[in-house]
Amino acid sequence: MERRFDVPVRIAIGNVLYDVANARQAIDLLINKWPSRRGPKYHEARKLCVATLERKRSMTMARLAFLDAAREAGILVG
Repeated sequence: MERRFDVPVRIAIGNVLYDVANARQAIDLLINKWPSRRGPKYHEARKLCVATLERKRSMTMARLAFLDAAREAGILVG
């Protein structure tokens, strides 16, 4: 069973809402759907999400990094 975020992160890309519940979903969105605004928080989130999938970092760290990246990109909902 895949580990999950304690609380999903809701983001909006275009007109689509995503409730991101784990590092695998987060990295998929970071790589394939992320808006063109890709600052330092984006790069940190990618690095931490990959490390989490490799079990080198915690799911909490990945969630917080993804949350920061979404805030930086202006796509965080709520």
